[in-house]
Formats: sequence, structure tokens, C-alpha cells
Amino acid sequence: PNDPGEITNEVTPIKVGDTIYLCTAHQRLFALDAASGKEKWHFDPQLKTDSSFQHVTCRGVSYHEAKADTASPEVIADCPRRIILPVNDGRLFAVNAETGKLCETFANKGILNLQTNMPDTTPGLYEPTSPPIITDKTIVIAGSVTDNFSTRETSGVIRGFDVNTGKLLWAFDPGAKDPNAIPADEHAFTFNSPNSWAPAAYDAKLDLVYLPMGVTTPDIWGGNRTPEQERYASSILALNATTGKLAWSYQTVHHDLWDMDLPAQPTLADITVNGTTVPVIYAPAKTGNIFVLDRRNGELVVPAPEKPVPQGAAKGDYVCLL
Repeated sequence: PNDPGEITNEVTPIKVGDTIYLCTAHQRLFALDAASGKEKWHFDPQLKTDSSFQHVTCRGVSYHEAKADTASPEVIADCPRRIILPVNDGRLFAVNAETGKLCETFANKGILNLQTNMPDTTPGLYEPTSPPIITDKTIVIAGSVTDNFSTRETSGVIRGFDVNTGKLLWAFDPGAKDPNAIPADEHAFTFNSPNSWAPAAYDAKLDLVYLPMGVTTPDIWGGNRTPEQERYASSILALNATTGKLAWSYQTVHHDLWDMDLPAQPTLADITVNGTTVPVIYAPAKTGNIFVLDRRNGELVVPAPEKPVPQGAAKGDYVCLL
């Protein structure tokens, strides 16, 4: 009775050993025997939702195995193998992969509040829907922000948390003058920061996370956007997973007024270019284009020429010439 109008099953299950882990649209987490499909356990986060949410979905969960060189003995004893579950109401859960019980040494007894320092904590405005990137030390998580709801929407900040304890390690707020600034307790991240709602990708050798970025909110009106809000919208961002520092960015649409952002997880591959192996990233966009870039530096491998476009926009707005 409290569901919104849009409920979607978009999960990509993961398999670890002999177990498949998946989440339902309402973020119930299931562990299934990979051979038989029989349930081993399930966990219900008691999603706090109502009809004001734009949608309810879970695109997947992530897995981490604690290691002695990065985790304390208490963490390893409590939860040596864990599933990280994002929930649409702005919480992040760490669940024991063997038992389905909460990892007590993570954040607040297994639950991390992602609404901390958000400029607007109204339920449903910020929804983590995609599985976070997990490195040896860090959970990198972003989230969806409600489309076309207001000209003053909550932040699309990207954050890195300690995978064992849930401690905040860094932040990258795409709409802030200093994206890496972490607000003091009484302050908040920036309104209307572009968000990254689709799954990201990770290159462990480069320690870079590749994030497909959304359009600045509200999606189809840009008359009052700041240069900072425009800077990383509808772009591919490469962030250092350990520090959150920007390595490079590439914008696929300038001053996007059509919601033509990047809706899918990038693909990493090594290809041969003029006899040389080049590590690339394939980034599909809603425009129908697939951008191919050197994932070390963001330089185009396949040319993407920019041409003048027809002008004309709503009063108070403009269309970018290129």
C-alpha cells in the first residue's frame, strides 16, 4: 500500500563460491544455493518507503572478504565475509555472507546512515539503487536523486567509506567548489549536485573508480545552474578509490537539457591501437553513442567530434552551441 508507482526488478545477482546473492525490488536480500536454487537465508532491511518515492528498485549487492592486513581481529571474528546492501531509504547494510546476520562492528551495528550531511533528508529524494564498488579498503557509493521534482534537490555526493568499519574516508561532491571538502557536523553537501545512479566500474591496478554521471537536477531546465553544477554532469568521472581525488573527467553532453546522461555501467577492456595495447573504458550514453577513452587519462581513443547544434531554448535558458 505504501509503494510508489514505479517498482522495477533490475537486479544482477552475484555468485561467490557455491552461493548466489541477490536483492528484490524492495531490497530483501537472499542467499541461494547455486546448484539447487534453495534458500540458505534471507535478510529484510524493512525498507522505509511511501508513495512519494519516485521508484523502488535494487540493481545489485556487493561482496567483501576481510583480510588481516586491513581489518582488525574483531572485524574478522564478527564478519569475515560480508554482503553490502544499499537501500532506497538512504541506509547501507553490512550483512554476514554466511549467516544473514548484521555485521555488528560495521557503522551502527551493521547499518550506515547515508543521509548524514545531506542538504535535504526528505525520504525518497536520495536513493542508493546500484551496488557500490568494493576495494580492499573502501566502499565507494553514490545514489539516485529524484528527477524533475524541484529546482532545489538534495546532493548527488559520491563517498568512500571504510569497508570494515563504515567510517567516512572521503567525499566527492560534484556540485561543490571544492568537491573533496567534507562538511562540518552543522553543514551539508551541495544542493543540486549531479548524481551517479548507474553502476560504476573499477580498475584495481590503477585504483580508479569510473562513475557514469547523471544530469544536473532538474533534468530539463538549466537556467539557474551554476558552473560547478554543470562541470561534471552527464560525464564520465575517474576517481581515486583510496582518496576520492579526481583523476580525469569527460563530458558527453554540455548543458544537458534532455536527460541524456550515462545510464549504464562502463566496460573495461584492453585493446590494440596501432600495434600498442591500450586500456580503455567503453561508456554507453542515452544519446546512443558509446564513448571509448583511455582509462588512464580520459583521452579519446575513438574520435567524438563536437559540432554546432540548432539553437533555441525555454525563456531564461539556453542551448550549448557545441
